[in-house]
Amino acid sequence: MNSNLTSILWFRGDYARAAECAHKAIALNPFYFRAWEDLGRAYEQIGDFDHAIESFQKAIALEERWDGSLSSLAHVYALALRASLMLRLTTLRPMRLLTSRLEGAVKMWPLRYEGWLRLVDIAQTNA
Repeated sequence: MNSNLTSILWFRGDYARAAECAHKAIALNPFYFRAWEDLGRAYEQIGDFDHAIESFQKAIALEERWDGSLSSLAHVYALALRASLMLRLTTLRPMRLLTSRLEGAVKMWPLRYEGWLRLVDIAQTNA
């Protein structure tokens, strides 16, 4: 329930309350990766990139197969201009897997497109 409410608050633009709600969901179940992802999204919109990064990293640690958190993390790295950290994401997924999933990620999360492209450009430049 809290995760749904978090999403509603986020879509309304009430990011501070969305973060509060995500914290409550995490208190109820600290292993629910979507609550961590919701918290990261709220922090991202508030502009608290350090806490957003931390939240997305926790979501990824809890559910490695979900690319949404990885996409969100790449996007926050791009917003925070942390290219070296974006490059480290390739240790979580092989570069060919990241690039093969780029098209699907862009369709699902068009606002994350810039982060994904920066990740791919940086990784290919440094490969």
